[in-house]
Amino acid sequence: VRILEVLLSLDFFKNANEIDSSLRNSIEWLSNAGESLKTKMKEYERFFNDFNTSMHANEQEVTNTLNANTENIKSEIKKLENQIIEEARMLLKQETQKSVKAYNAMMGHQPQNNLKHGLKKFNNPLSKES
Repeated sequence: VRILEVLLSLDFFKNANEIDSSLRNSIEWLSNAGESLKTKMKEYERFFNDFNTSMHANEQEVTNTLNANTENIKSEIKKLENQIIEEARMLLKQETQKSVKAYNAMMGHQPQNNLKHGLKKFNNPLSKES
């Protein structure tokens, strides 16, 4: 028993008890910090998952908008093509009428408003009536 009392009275054993207590406190602090870090990591994971979901939705919205714009542009191009065709048809008609008037004037015919009257003797090889 006396040996035990002597050993317990030594500074080494007193310090060992303090060191043990300090180590236990450090381990508890590290454990709590680790749990806190895990919680933060889960928060960041949720944030990035939400962010990725949002970005995917935005990507889909942008894709849909671009596709709709493409269709609108195609539709406008078709309208412009039709306008060009109609303008060309009208110009061709006007030029044809001018040619008929010039032909009639050259041939001494009375001016006519209708193309058929000016070229009534013209035999069209493409006509179904031939």
